[in-house]
Amino acid sequence: MLSLYDRIGGMSVIEKVQKIFYDKVYNHNWLGLYFKHIDQKHIESQQAKFMSGLMGGPKIYMGSVPKEAHRIILATNELFDVRKGLLIESLKEANIGQSEIDEWIKKDEAFRSVIVKKSISDCKKVYDDEEIIYYEKP
Repeated sequence: MLSLYDRIGGMSVIEKVQKIFYDKVYNHNWLGLYFKHIDQKHIESQQAKFMSGLMGGPKIYMGSVPKEAHRIILATNELFDVRKGLLIESLKEANIGQSEIDEWIKKDEAFRSVIVKKSISDCKKVYDDEEIIYYEKP
């Protein structure tokens, strides 16, 4: 059976989805706040590389694992759901088939438990001068 990576069309399609998705994220009035100090092209590239390996394609991602990358971010279930909605919209706009969308979302949902936190006390600072990243819903 072909991997999800192969079924959707490989890296070029993953990159297309990430571009559509992050355009939506950066323009979102709440989710966009979390990304205001991150270069969009960089995050698109990092996420495409991460998803490639996750979907059965080349394992070329060299960044932090999701738990570490989000350790100082207070992301609520509501925020994660907003993100999920934008991702589903993006996958549809990229003409991904429904069974592949379902599989992509299932893989994405597997990270909810390491990204979502209940309170600031669940965030983990490594350095004293780090600030917890959290924005109230506008």
